[in-house]
Amino acid sequence: MYKFLLVFVFVILTGCETITKYATLEQNPKCEDITEVQVLQTLDDGALALNCDKNIRDSCFGIVVFVPKQKDVLLYDKKKISAPQGQCFVFNDVYSYINKEGDGKTVPMIGFEDRFPNM
Repeated sequence: MYKFLLVFVFVILTGCETITKYATLEQNPKCEDITEVQVLQTLDDGALALNCDKNIRDSCFGIVVFVPKQKDVLLYDKKKISAPQGQCFVFNDVYSYINKEGDGKTVPMIGFEDRFPNM
């Protein structure tokens, strides 16, 4: 019983330390409120993707973004892309293209940055 109590207290204390550490850090102001995107259409230099809102049955709708092609990363229709742990999506440029109807479109280009850059 003593060993169980000791392990329990250790887990509680280390968990509280982690929560306090993240609570005092300042989040990157460039982080967008996007957790996941789904590829809508692949292009030669990347892909167009839709924002996915996990709160509404994993629906992907709303803002269209451009995902640049990356080395060793396959982009294909319906692929879902999430920010790596500790990072967030940022808008770092814009991407312009002509759609099938001949209309010019411009969408934000996304990338990843550290969520807590001073960590």
